[in-house]
Amino acid sequence: MQVRHTDSIFSVLDRTIMIILVGLLLWGGFMPKPFKIEWFVYAQTLSYCITAIAATAVVLTKAKEKLKKPRIRFKVYQDVLTKSYPFAVLAFLMVLYTQIDRTMVYNMLPDGEHQLGLYAMAYRMLDAFSQVAFLFATILLPVFTGLIHRKEPLVQTVRVFARLLLIPGLILVLISFFYRNEMMDLLYKNQSSPYLGQIFGWLMITFLAYAMVYIYGTLLTANGNLKFLNWTAAGGLLVNILINLILIPMMGVLGAVVATLATQFAVSLLQFWKSHKVFNLEASPKEMFRIVSYVTIAVLSFVFIHHTGIKWYYGVVALTVFNLTFAFLTGLLNLKFFIEIIKYKS
Repeated sequence: MQVRHTDSIFSVLDRTIMIILVGLLLWGGFMPKPFKIEWFVYAQTLSYCITAIAATAVVLTKAKEKLKKPRIRFKVYQDVLTKSYPFAVLAFLMVLYTQIDRTMVYNMLPDGEHQLGLYAMAYRMLDAFSQVAFLFATILLPVFTGLIHRKEPLVQTVRVFARLLLIPGLILVLISFFYRNEMMDLLYKNQSSPYLGQIFGWLMITFLAYAMVYIYGTLLTANGNLKFLNWTAAGGLLVNILINLILIPMMGVLGAVVATLATQFAVSLLQFWKSHKVFNLEASPKEMFRIVSYVTIAVLSFVFIHHTGIKWYYGVVALTVFNLTFAFLTGLLNLKFFIEIIKYKS
């Protein structure tokens, strides 16, 4: 896929450099162990610096003539701030309603520090996989913007990317839920417990909501529906706080997990509804039947294999292969999708 919008390219570049640097620090074999959090900060700072230098080089190369006589235009700055502040408000609200539960867990529970530690341990996997989904959003924003600007049909593009993200996402969520204890044992060994596994398993379901937000929220952002997005984010923040206030004293950190699930799915479903209303993204009864059938078979396959008692890593491989194959057989995924994406030019 070729995308001309350099902001997306630099977002991908920044994260790629970050992954490479942290990977080298973790597994390169040239640093003393254990891994220190300061190294992560240094790697992140270096990745930002390299990306900033690359972006500056591109700007200087593309705008040689215009930069010969730089001028300060306050009217331009005012226009930029006026147009960008809704995006800043949206980003601020989204950070609040996705992160405020941690602060509430820490302050509302007697052993808040310990409970917050458990929540953070479970959240790491969700955060890691969400970064992959976020890369979809950085690619989709210029793609959707271009299609909307040229008034071209959006249905097929939205459908392709939704399937590419949500079908593997469903498999990931099912693996995380059914093999939650095994995955936590693998990651944390002596620190793991069934309670931590329960937190992780339920929290990972949120990934599907994140994926929907990255698809349909990005579509609405490209269309300029910032007012709707800001209102839904503000509503999500209020709902999240209210549910946390009720459930954290009753359920502990699991109450925060429930609040996260409720908030994220409420926001994602509202964005899903608004996108279908604005762009008329209707699905045929045949397609709806295929989707429902796929989800049902996927869940039942995990229930069956999980109760056979085979080694969990064999089960993960078998279920992943089976469900991806089934997605191709039902037509929810096909090679044509991948060919279209590779050949697509924005």
